[in-house]
Amino acid sequence: MVDDELKLNRKVIEDLFMHARQGDVSSFLKLHASDAYLVDPVFGCLSGLDLRSFISKQFTAYRQFDVKHTVLDIGLCSSVVRMAVSAKDESVQGRAGFEINACVITKDGIVLHHEVDFDIANWARIMLPGVHLYRGILPGWRRHLSARARRRFLSA
Repeated sequence: MVDDELKLNRKVIEDLFMHARQGDVSSFLKLHASDAYLVDPVFGCLSGLDLRSFISKQFTAYRQFDVKHTVLDIGLCSSVVRMAVSAKDESVQGRAGFEINACVITKDGIVLHHEVDFDIANWARIMLPGVHLYRGILPGWRRHLSARARRRFLSA
């Protein structure tokens, strides 16, 4: 019984990354509960249409990157995954890349929510070219960055 739950959770994680590699947004989203949500250091908590729009735009943005994942832990209802994101060619700004750590919570073969963490400054240099970070100098730099990122990744 426990083995079946572990296998099911492992399959969900494997399928998520298979669909991500194939660029199959629809199949990726089908692995999510209708009330699934994402907790992100830049975007906060996303659910519903915002989550679907965000994931779709991430798929588009990440086409210019190589994303390698490592499953650090598979549990009965959660998995910990580390993703290394790097540019496919030298024309992309900030080709050094960044890492994303994610905890994916599942139940009965479906994703309930993701909690991700990453270095916001590294992410912004790569994903928001031309954004000047005033980290530590200008109060509210995170709010400014979040607003800019929302316009790029959540606007229609």
